[in-house]
Amino acid sequence: MNIAATHFRPISGQTTQPDSYPVTLFVDGQKATTLSGGNGSWILTMKPGTTFGVQMYENPSTGFVWQSEIRPADPRDKDYVKLDDSYFRPYQPLQDGSGGVRRFDFTSGDEKPKNMISLVFKLNMPWSETTKPVAERRLNILFKSPKDV
Repeated sequence: MNIAATHFRPISGQTTQPDSYPVTLFVDGQKATTLSGGNGSWILTMKPGTTFGVQMYENPSTGFVWQSEIRPADPRDKDYVKLDDSYFRPYQPLQDGSGGVRRFDFTSGDEKPKNMISLVFKLNMPWSETTKPVAERRLNILFKSPKDV
């Protein structure tokens, strides 16, 4: 599948079970794509200089919120992908305890990085370092020039 010069495929572990925490991907202002199923990990191919967003369901009143971490495979790429913004948008703004979506907006550098960049999202209690995350989602991104995509 091709979206805005972006390809994606799940990493093994395909399942027919419904995904409680699908990931919605927004790339360079194009139509959103929902990633679901598998083991919660996908490989994406994007062109350098891409602006993209990742969105997932969240209900902060439970104490669990999505947190993001950028993990480059090569330490020299540590600043290649930058988190521009993260915010929560409730479905019912005037109702306490309402769920909604957590959105993360990222920008990648203009040059091709040395290796793959992984974005890891964990649904966890932000104040607890000992609690195991309820869910984890991983986007493994290969940045290639448009002619290679």
